Amino acid sequence: MPIMFAPKPLWTSATLAALAVCLCGCGPSQPAAYQAAPYYLGQQSVQSPELISAYLATVDDLAADDEPAARETELDCCLDLTCGESVMELEGVAAFEATAEQQRRFARGRFDDAGNRRRVSRAIQELSALKVKLPPVSGFLVRRFEAGELQGGRLELAARLLEGHVKDARFAASAHRADFRADQENEVRRALFCYLLRSCQDHPRAKVVFLSEGDIHGRDPCDSLMKCFKGAKLPIRTISQCSPLPAQAGDKATGEPGIILWVRPIKWVETDCVEVEAGRWEHGLGASGTHWRLVHRGGRWVAVEVLGEWVS
Repeated sequence: MPIMFAPKPLWTSATLAALAVCLCGCGPSQPAAYQAAPYYLGQQSVQSPELISAYLATVDDLAADDEPAARETELDCCLDLTCGESVMELEGVAAFEATAEQQRRFARGRFDDAGNRRRVSRAIQELSALKVKLPPVSGFLVRRFEAGELQGGRLELAARLLEGHVKDARFAASAHRADFRADQENEVRRALFCYLLRSCQDHPRAKVVFLSEGDIHGRDPCDSLMKCFKGAKLPIRTISQCSPLPAQAGDKATGEPGIILWVRPIKWVETDCVEVEAGRWEHGLGASGTHWRLVHRGGRWVAVEVLGEWVS
């Protein structure tokens, strides 16, 4: 029988001092988010201390300039600061993410200021045309940029934040399209499958992964979604290539043992908010599921709350 867990939030509020300890390594240890986290294609990504420090320094400056606005600002990051441990977000925090090579450059203070100025200028122009109201930190960075005061890490951060706002504005502008929900549901599934793949790519017994839309007896994902997983560490197959259940999941062609990853039908709460259950199945006593709430932020779908969990 599945074991149910109570809902729990992924987002918590904390003071800037707590953020500095947990994010910038000022405390006794750094959170797991700092470790190179394997992506589903075997790539490496870290949360850049330089970019996080640039954000915190900007909030400090904003507080000196406009304290009420600073108090309303929350770091767009899924961290449980009460215990100092990172909480998994489906795609990480886009503005702070860096590849290993990028982080080596950032750590040496090597930023592409000329390129970042062009990125910021383009983003400001598009956001102005779309009449987007910026949140306090981004608005503050724009004012500093227009005054010629941004360089290095803060300029890189400004480019990333503003480009995220552009993506969100384009997303909102496309909501009237007839194919909007179908396209975005594929993006939600892709994000969930990517997250689930990270949890099973080093599974000692799994030699192949099967993707299913629905439950373990669901339908094959579309070809465009399957193409996203070319080059993954484990072979990725559709559910129709899985051996008949309820036995151990396995490849019909080779007999190799595997794991089924499934995503149930998506419930739309708002244009930029959905709820959906997703999970994994290896055999009858090796299954789990999580009911997520996701929002569209920075150009992609991210998890903001776990509504429930079960294991069997």
